[in-house]
Amino acid sequence: KDTNNVLRSTVIGALERIPDYEVPILIERLQQGSRNDRSWAGVKLAEFGKYAGAAVPVLLKYLEGEDAKDAAYAAVTLGRIALNEEVVVPALMRTLQSTNVGLRNCGLHGLQGFGTKAKPAVPLLLKLLDDPVGKVRTSTTNALNDIAPEVLDSSKAPDRRSHNN
Repeated sequence: KDTNNVLRSTVIGALERIPDYEVPILIERLQQGSRNDRSWAGVKLAEFGKYAGAAVPVLLKYLEGEDAKDAAYAAVTLGRIALNEEVVVPALMRTLQSTNVGLRNCGLHGLQGFGTKAKPAVPLLLKLLDDPVGKVRTSTTNALNDIAPEVLDSSKAPDRRSHNN
């Protein structure tokens, strides 16, 4: 009997059950915690990726809420979880029309996490290549590189390393 394989199987089995216990606790933190608790819970949920799908409805409420910081945290977390693109991608697209630069930027990061599943956002992203804020233009280029690199025209896309403005 190979004890290494038995141990390995036991550890893998235990690790696979962690989301079943942790995700509900983190969702509760999202719903009832302070802003610091919510941002921490979002970071932790993002680490679970597809196993954090139960958090998507709660994150969408924050994304569409009045608090721009909570919405920004939710946008990034939704992009890291990258599930339910038929609902989440349009919601993230709405953040790109915000007057809040931080929210626009986080919305871009969220869309980037969906990769090619965020292609419906391409027309809006192409408009953001002309955004007055340099970091938004740079984040837009980065997002397009992951979503639809074929649409980038080197003469129009800003230098990805530039973060002016």
